Amino acid sequence: FTLNKLTGTVPPIPALSQLTFLDIRDNEQLRGPLPDGFAGLDSLKQVYLFGTELTGTLSTDLCDTLETAWIDCGDIECGCCTANNDVPCPSEPSYAPSATPTARGATPKPTGFPTRAPTPPPTVFATSPPTHPTATNPPTAKPTHPTATDPPTAKPTQATSPPSPFPTVGVAPTNSPTPAPTPPTRSFRDVILQASSASSIDNSGTPAGKAFNWLEGDSFSQTQLNSNNDVSVVQRFAMATLFFAMNGESGWNNRGWLNDSNECDVSDLQCNGSGQISSINLRSVGGVAGSLPDEIGLLTGLTVFDIARNDVSGRIPTHVGRLTRMQEFELFENNFNGPLPDQLSSLVELRRLAVTLNSLEGKIPSIFDGMTKLTFLDLRDNNFAGELPSGSMANMDSLKEIYLFNTDVSGTVPTELCDTLENAW
Repeated sequence: FTLNKLTGTVPPIPALSQLTFLDIRDNEQLRGPLPDGFAGLDSLKQVYLFGTELTGTLSTDLCDTLETAWIDCGDIECGCCTANNDVPCPSEPSYAPSATPTARGATPKPTGFPTRAPTPPPTVFATSPPTHPTATNPPTAKPTHPTATDPPTAKPTQATSPPSPFPTVGVAPTNSPTPAPTPPTRSFRDVILQASSASSIDNSGTPAGKAFNWLEGDSFSQTQLNSNNDVSVVQRFAMATLFFAMNGESGWNNRGWLNDSNECDVSDLQCNGSGQISSINLRSVGGVAGSLPDEIGLLTGLTVFDIARNDVSGRIPTHVGRLTRMQEFELFENNFNGPLPDQLSSLVELRRLAVTLNSLEGKIPSIFDGMTKLTFLDLRDNNFAGELPSGSMANMDSLKEIYLFNTDVSGTVPTELCDTLENAW
């Protein structure tokens, strides 16, 4: 499916156990974590994932068969791409065009992809993101075919019939040349509907509807749209939705979130080198209330999200599971209710998770299996009940502090945590 405009997340595909070749690169709106790292694709030899917004880790179950993994090395980890397994992570693929021209003066399109990738450079895992080819890259080998200016290979044959006694009459063209088609005009709606639903943006009374209306009237957003910077357009839409959902209009409308300028200039935000919002810090900002909208899941560059010591209520949205780069998730001292969402299990880069002093309830889900980097876990002063998911917590090799008091949780803290644990309340 390479070089299309596919959107959304990749669904689980464990039943395709005979699949050897998977190519979904250069679909810039594919986003979210890899489904179980493609575990179960026992025959997979070649996988191409670069030029997408996909994140996560390729399953080590693939190491027995995987020969080539072309991925965005800054976003997707490849456990097989090591010197021991000899699976390369090349920086630039090449295409194999057909050598047979299809028409005079026409450049043929590639007929397919090589069955094996070209020999990679000696470094088996790239330390920086690879340079990705685009649809305008020239083929690596040019086909040979005649052009319109080539001289003829033989003299033209002379006419053998006598000339006509009648004069030749020129025929005027019947119509003027067809003008080139005008490229279709892109709209905000075209871009946002790749990331959000029509029902949310068409209702002007919802936070998403208000954000969309603001987007259409914002000149800086229009500049980003005209420059085909869809990432910035979607990011500004998500940022504005958070603003309207968390009482920004009346509670904290003087902090520059809706300024007609680059969102990275807002003091509450920080951006990474790619221009993605990587940090939002609204801790103890007076007037922050309302609820946390689903559109937070569109800010896939987030590593820090801190809205502690405010008055935000409602449930923690399941869409936080898309924030796979998150390292610090600070929601303590608010009014959140409902359960911890199972989708938090996708946040395998977490170092800090703090939700103390809310009204969260239900069992603590088994979300900790992949959180091997978590050092701080604070769940105290909530309405949690039931058994502690000890089995899920046994792999948290970096955990130093855990706080569970003032809950109805029972069970045993795994002994595997004893080597690193410093505080357990």
